[in-house]
Amino acid sequence: MTPPDGTTFRDIFPLDRIVAIIAVVPWAYLFYWRFRYVEFAFPVLVAQINTFLFIAGMVTRRPPRRTTTDLRFWLLAFVPTYGTFGPAFFAQPGVPLVSLWISNAVAGAALLLGVTSRLTLGRNISIVPAQRNLVTTGPYAYIRHPIYTTVFLTYLSLNLQMFSVVNLLMTSTLIVLFMVKSLIEEAFLKKDTDYVTYMQKVRYRWVPFVA
Repeated sequence: MTPPDGTTFRDIFPLDRIVAIIAVVPWAYLFYWRFRYVEFAFPVLVAQINTFLFIAGMVTRRPPRRTTTDLRFWLLAFVPTYGTFGPAFFAQPGVPLVSLWISNAVAGAALLLGVTSRLTLGRNISIVPAQRNLVTTGPYAYIRHPIYTTVFLTYLSLNLQMFSVVNLLMTSTLIVLFMVKSLIEEAFLKKDTDYVTYMQKVRYRWVPFVA
């Protein structure tokens, strides 16, 4: 059944779990690679925990009630998601801009927000725009995309601890792409009246009282 907004309902998604497992294979390798080869630092630990929760959520996720069939949306969703492999593999040692405790404090905020957000979201996770159960509790009661805010904080802590022009360019590009991704997701989700009500109640996407 294909409704007029170009989406498809869950009855055609018996392979959703297989697609999810295939999608997280690179993330499983990234998790292993960091554990095996990357020197320990608190921002790395934050990234590892978020990667693990992402994998767990994806392989156990609920089938979507509807999802986009627009290949442009798929592309715009996958580019920032898999673009995070850039900083993971190619971040330069750089130089610290602030005391270590400050960059670790930012990483700690990212860890707290990321874990809380992913546990609250639970099995309602996706890479491409898709409608599962609407989550409005926890961090989602204050901002609509707390997991993306976690990414932004993680990249901020990385730049504060290991600043270089390359690191700044990679992370800044990804932040912009994740912002675009959130706009695309909302353009899809607001076709649902419950999500429109949620947007009216929770005004901010990434930072309370700011944006």
